[in-house]
Amino acid sequence: MPVGRQVGIDGDGRAHLAEEYYERRKLQDDVVAAAVEMNGRYNFQRLVVDSSAAGLIAALVNANLPANGHDGRVLDGISKLQNRLPAAGDGRLRLTVSAACANAIAEFESYCWKETAGGVKDEPEKVNDHAMDALRYALDTVDGGLWWIS
Repeated sequence: MPVGRQVGIDGDGRAHLAEEYYERRKLQDDVVAAAVEMNGRYNFQRLVVDSSAAGLIAALVNANLPANGHDGRVLDGISKLQNRLPAAGDGRLRLTVSAACANAIAEFESYCWKETAGGVKDEPEKVNDHAMDALRYALDTVDGGLWWIS
């Protein structure tokens, strides 16, 4: 599932999910073209891609985009995302999501943990989680700037 997110970090370290590219059954060339087009609007400082997508990373780099693979523990990324959900001490949100990001919003509302006979397992369900994975990559590696996350 090709998923792209434009995540910006402001001067206060707050994350803002501004735009998403969420398409099914797209060829790698289509994903690269979408990243190039979005980069024209945002001038990304870094693109974070699941490290298992080596071909996509290479294609993005070949298109002169600053792509990097992401390796990280799922639970660490989820923790960083969860830590941004409560408002900061000044009452302002530490993570905002544009209303235009309908898929990300839907996944926030449906994200769940695996259940076992003994209760809830410390592992998320791997269903309808592409947007959350992409946002997790961003928040797991954020150091400022604009990002395309796939």
